[in-house]
Amino acid sequence: MSSFSSCTKDELLNSSDVLKEVIVKDDSNKLRNNVEIQLKEPAAVQIEYWKSGSEGEALTTPFTEDGLNPVVKLILLEPDTVYDFRLTIKKEATLFHSQVFSFHTRSLPDNLSPFENQLPGSTFRFKGYISIATKPENSYLYMINDQGKIVWYQSADNKTIVNSTFDPVHNTFQCILGQNPNEQFGGDEILVIDLYGNIIFKRTYDELKNPDVHHDFRRLPNGDLITINRYKKAFDLSSKGGGTNEIVNGDGLTVMDLNGNIKWEWNCFSAINPLDYSFIMDEPQGGHLSPRQDLLHANSVSLDTDGNYLMTFNRINQLWKINSTTGEVIYKLGVDGDVDMPQEGYTSGIHSSHIDLDGEIMVIDNGKANQQTRALSFVVDEKAKTAVLKKDIKFPTELFTMNQGSAYMMDSQHILLGSTMSKTMAITDMSGNPVWQYQTDEKFFRAYYIDKIDLTKSPN
Repeated sequence: MSSFSSCTKDELLNSSDVLKEVIVKDDSNKLRNNVEIQLKEPAAVQIEYWKSGSEGEALTTPFTEDGLNPVVKLILLEPDTVYDFRLTIKKEATLFHSQVFSFHTRSLPDNLSPFENQLPGSTFRFKGYISIATKPENSYLYMINDQGKIVWYQSADNKTIVNSTFDPVHNTFQCILGQNPNEQFGGDEILVIDLYGNIIFKRTYDELKNPDVHHDFRRLPNGDLITINRYKKAFDLSSKGGGTNEIVNGDGLTVMDLNGNIKWEWNCFSAINPLDYSFIMDEPQGGHLSPRQDLLHANSVSLDTDGNYLMTFNRINQLWKINSTTGEVIYKLGVDGDVDMPQEGYTSGIHSSHIDLDGEIMVIDNGKANQQTRALSFVVDEKAKTAVLKKDIKFPTELFTMNQGSAYMMDSQHILLGSTMSKTMAITDMSGNPVWQYQTDEKFFRAYYIDKIDLTKSPN
């Protein structure tokens, strides 16, 4: 292991004779600034930066490669704020520390969404960020802090963000963009970007083997990507009053690497037969697709603690656990499922499956039947095929979200609710009472809590 010596205060860069010039320049994104550094000899550079007066909350960039003219991009900045920063220059086995420099960040663009405090008397504070992606034609990804200030944004270049996820392992956002040319929902492009706006992965509809990607696109811990996609298959539904060659739209999963190579595929018809659903020949109601056009309506996929997949299906109000190697459905939790569970755990609209901080399976129950949105968590005994309802958190009626939405634990005492229909992010206690609440001007699919970001990690 290499050891590094550090200059004393009297041996700053003037005496080390390493640094020529430091210039802070604007980036096209107004919450990013580029620090251009000119060195007298090739070296690696790292920057610590902080809001003036708050050095104890400094962010640290990774070291650059050795070079004469490194450029370091600073991110997660608040607008209209003075920042201080210090360089650490690594040359061979020595670290040199610069004097402190300063710059002033710019104002936000006029077309970004506002975030309005709905609980101005609240003193609740948290570290980290909340992220959403707004859904109009000109969508943006956002990260805000506990003061509702935008500290990071990314334009979708005049496209709709259908869905987004954040991966804390790789510090990347995964996005479904645009409008599926052949289906009512889903996009025409999938995209992975890092916090600096760099494109890590991009595929258009025509470039995908399973192009009808919808409702979830995530990065796995090993760096691979998983999507939910439509899967079509012909069935003889004449016994139900249909045709002998009826196309039924179901759902599938596709795992691919960052080169777009498919590593694993699964589809729901390996586990079900449309003939087993009494409603298969029903016609569309209330503006929704018919069962033949959208049999299950999958809308989330996540990893269980054992590496298998958890997947929610909105039409049938079930959560399935799927073996990530064999594709076997291990259990079906919910209405008419194969797990014995209390009826108060049944959902009326289900989204955002994941493992919560207590190691339990958490979902959001939209509560369409009684206009009451809840966060539910379960512990499932797979061998006995039984489930215990552990959390049943009812949110205020004004935060009811008939569709979409999310609920995630922030810590042992608080839940972050993303209420799509009310365009609201609310942090509640474990009884569902809001302690922090902000509303924006556009709908968003989910709200995520990002507790911390380690910028020193290798990107991508």
